[in-house]
Amino acid sequence: MKYLKLTVVFICIQTFAFAKYPVLSRHTKDGGLFGYNSVRSNVTIFSVVGTDGSTKTVTGYTVECSTPGYMSCPRLGAEYLPANPSADWDQVQLNYTDQLMTYAINQIESGNDNGTYSINVQVASENFIRRYSVEWTGEMITIFREDIAL
Repeated sequence: MKYLKLTVVFICIQTFAFAKYPVLSRHTKDGGLFGYNSVRSNVTIFSVVGTDGSTKTVTGYTVECSTPGYMSCPRLGAEYLPANPSADWDQVQLNYTDQLMTYAINQIESGNDNGTYSINVQVASENFIRRYSVEWTGEMITIFREDIAL
């Protein structure tokens, strides 16, 4: 009987998480030898629901680069974000999104047009693990975040 109680408590603790949500996307299409003519960025604010029913507001950023021109498409998160990004974007998130974006771009430039990669991060002041993951195709890179309770 005591094993059953321990198992139930363990399952309840392990199942708390916030859904996987996109934090940064980079779309490129029809660029020229010297870059792009159109470089647009968008901000999306939305709510995600945790498995415990709680919600939090998060911000996702997207950059779209298209048609031949002379502008470069941003490669790092710091180049996408406004001067004062939303409160849910801290230095930890900026660092890991930059690392994952660079990884995906390098993979695409090396001929690996499709793939995924993820990393788990434990921030000392938080009681959950942040899982950052990147998914890429030849023209689109999207970085996701998921918060998983310890």
